[in-house]
Amino acid sequence: MNYDRNDGGENDEIIYVLSLSAVIKEVNSSAGRVAKAFTSGLGTALGQDELAEQFNEIIDEQQDILGNYAIPDDQPRVDQILGEMPQNALDKLVRDVGGSGAEQNLNDSGVPQWNRAVIIMGISSDADVPGIIELTQSNIDNLKNVINESSDKPYPENTYWSELGLNMTLTGPAPITNAVTEESFNLFWNVFPIGVVLVAVTLFLFHCDLLQTGRFRLVQGVKVLIIAGLPTLCSVFLTMGIIGFTNYEVTMTVIIVGPIVLALGVSYGLHITNRYAESKGTPEEKIDEALNSTGRAVFSLCYDNYNWFYFLSFYSDEHRYKLLVWSLSRGHCCSICDDDADGTQLNVIIRFKETFSSSSSMYL
Repeated sequence: MNYDRNDGGENDEIIYVLSLSAVIKEVNSSAGRVAKAFTSGLGTALGQDELAEQFNEIIDEQQDILGNYAIPDDQPRVDQILGEMPQNALDKLVRDVGGSGAEQNLNDSGVPQWNRAVIIMGISSDADVPGIIELTQSNIDNLKNVINESSDKPYPENTYWSELGLNMTLTGPAPITNAVTEESFNLFWNVFPIGVVLVAVTLFLFHCDLLQTGRFRLVQGVKVLIIAGLPTLCSVFLTMGIIGFTNYEVTMTVIIVGPIVLALGVSYGLHITNRYAESKGTPEEKIDEALNSTGRAVFSLCYDNYNWFYFLSFYSDEHRYKLLVWSLSRGHCCSICDDDADGTQLNVIIRFKETFSSSSSMYL
């Protein structure tokens, strides 16, 4: 995967790959690289760059003797490299864990038979994390298939990997964060539709005049659903789209922005809608009155909430809480903009008009 080791992650999105085998390869090739660096520096100092290039070519031809970027075939050389590694560095890459007397689990050469190892990959900040995770898992599955197919042991088909007790698992900040993000979105789409249905039922129940007058007015209830619900859904999807477009880290805390914006957007839209229905005059005059009275109060409330959420980000040291308050701030902006722009126009198009019965004793 790290096919260009010196690109700093620009070409393959991987800055480095650190493992025990990588350390052995680096140490094994160090003699040749030091010799080439010395001849290049000496040639530059003496003005003999061509002669230095010739020496470097000779060094490349003799890499089998000096050492190349590969694991040596000579086992004593491998044991020498491992023996010279500091123990604290070695413990970061391989361990002998599990089982009684594991610390004495040595082979005939006195080398520990490690049963745990890590391959650490450093990826660039702008890397396609889901793509790298998918590619890594694909390589692990392919390695498993290759080992199973290359077996000449008397094991059943496709079981050699298991018979050897091999297991490779993706872990670390990037895979875990990606898994949490995917699961958060799955839970969001499981819960959010239920919340939308419950809000819609409540809006319809309280605006179809069934509780107020005892009469059932289907059209009026549907109009309220469209006027208060449609702009709110637009604001929710716009907020979540901004979160995705800006590559915010979606966690369980950030995902609750959707339900919060849904609840606040419905209340904002209802305030303006009810004021519009209570006003008199032409539709344009009713819009002006609704926006200049209730609209200003709702905007002031939204602006206060926006400022509170925004300034809370300066008092939080945890990145996830900053993302939450930033998302809530943007959700408030999307909500008030959609309610003011879309909600008022829907009132005119649908010609919403609230009616009350003064003779009803069931008015709530």
